[in-house]
This record gives sequence, C-alpha cells and structure tokens, in this order.
Amino acid sequence: MITAEGSFIFGTKINQPGLFSGLTTSEGTIIGSDGLYADVRAFERGYYVTLGVGKLFNMAKPNPNCGFIIEGSLGFIQHKIKIQDKKNSVPALNDEYVKGYDRLTNGLAAREFIGYLYIGNHRLINFFGGVEAVQGWTAGRRDFIYTDMEADKSARFDLLFGFRVGWIIPLFKEAPDEFYLY
Repeated sequence: MITAEGSFIFGTKINQPGLFSGLTTSEGTIIGSDGLYADVRAFERGYYVTLGVGKLFNMAKPNPNCGFIIEGSLGFIQHKIKIQDKKNSVPALNDEYVKGYDRLTNGLAAREFIGYLYIGNHRLINFFGGVEAVQGWTAGRRDFIYTDMEADKSARFDLLFGFRVGWIIPLFKEAPDEFYLY
C-alpha cells in the first residue's frame, strides 16, 4: 500500500508554565485595556502530513482485502498555542503580538500504524482500526518569545499516541466477470 495522510491536532489543555507571565497580575489574572478582567483562552492547534508505505497481511482466506496492516511514513508536523482574547481587550494579544506567545513549532515527523483492515465483498461494510504513534523532531520557529526574552530555537522531540478507527467509502467499480484473451 502507498499512503498519504493529513491529520489535525487540537486540544484544550496547555502545559506551558508562565505562558502569560508578563501580562498577569499577582493573583494570576489578566486585566484588559477596559480595566476589567480579560477572558483569554489558550488551545492547542496543529497538523501533520505524511507519505508512506504499508503492507496488508491477509488472514481471512475468502477475502484477500482483509487482514492486519502495518504502515510507516515520513512527513511534516506543526503545532502552536492558539490564543483567543474573547473581548479583544488585551493589546499585547492582538494581531502580530500574539506570535510572541504562541510557541510555533515544526519539523520532521514519522508515523507508524498497526491495525486491522476489513473491506467487505459487497462494498457496504468497510472499516479499519488500530494503534498509531507519531514522532516529531521539531524546533521553535519564533524569533522572539516575550516571556523568555529570547528566540525560541530549542530542539524538541514530540510524541503523539492514539487509537485510530475509520469507515471507508469505496469509490471503485466492480471488476468485470469476463476475461479477454488476445
């Protein structure tokens, strides 16, 4: 098998100590330009794209399209912290300034998948499921991080693990039952 894949990364839990340390009060809140508490939220956002190869190990003799699959691929991964100021009241988090806090990171990615693939004989029931691991050899890409007061060029090793399941909708026609000899 030859594979091409793209996936989004998203989450609501950010583990970045001191992300807004230059903007917070001693109580840990951010005061907006209107003098009220700002409603600032942080999310994880990113994606990865890969190209690779895989092998199907047929275990079910009646159907050659079913069995265990192993895939490996290489590609690109990128992620950052998406910062959202709900009331748009913190000038330091608007437009270009937010880049000084978002920790944009990208680099080389490798992906492995081990699972089971089932393609039904009548094209109605087609699915796959298994375990996936993604490794990223990344580095910070911002020229200046405000909380660190320096460029973010540190090398990182990112790991993603998860379960992957999917339903397959086939787009092929049935092969003809006739054979032609020349």
